[in-house]
Amino acid sequence: VTADPRIESAVDEALVQAGIPVTSLDLNRWREALGATYSIMDAEAAVADHWLLEEPARRRLGGQVRERLTEAAKVTREQAGAGRAFQHSWQQALAQLFQVADLLAMPTTITFAPPLAEATTVAHTRCTAPVNLAGLPALALPVPAAHSLPASLQLIGPPGSEELLLATGAVIEAAVAGRHP
Repeated sequence: VTADPRIESAVDEALVQAGIPVTSLDLNRWREALGATYSIMDAEAAVADHWLLEEPARRRLGGQVRERLTEAAKVTREQAGAGRAFQHSWQQALAQLFQVADLLAMPTTITFAPPLAEATTVAHTRCTAPVNLAGLPALALPVPAAHSLPASLQLIGPPGSEELLLATGAVIEAAVAGRHP
């Protein structure tokens, strides 16, 4: 996933400031995991929220929500099933990375939040949805960036690593405290 260079730089700098050693790792199936996640989410939303597309509820929905639910209803059982089938191999791929690293670090989002008037339906979950598919614990924390808003660093851990995630997050937070671009 390629993020705004200022976000990438802010994440890298926060890790350096915290004295956390970094090793670059590749995870080649990220886009496939993203597609699987969205297929599952859409299929579940279509089942759980189908009544929102019926009158009179439909009239109370905003256009983007109505459009999103309409598109979600188009996901087939086969597509959702393929997403669920992919989930196990995705969990195994991430487990292999945890043989090399205790935690994974990456941006939480690829862009800074736009002003409300400029907001669109950009996929803000591009960096988090595949982590959810794997069922892994994660922590997002703001870090200073060369922007009027902070960037967000995401720490991802193996199952049961919540204590390590929080401790590492505290180390990063202390290291970047008071540092402004």
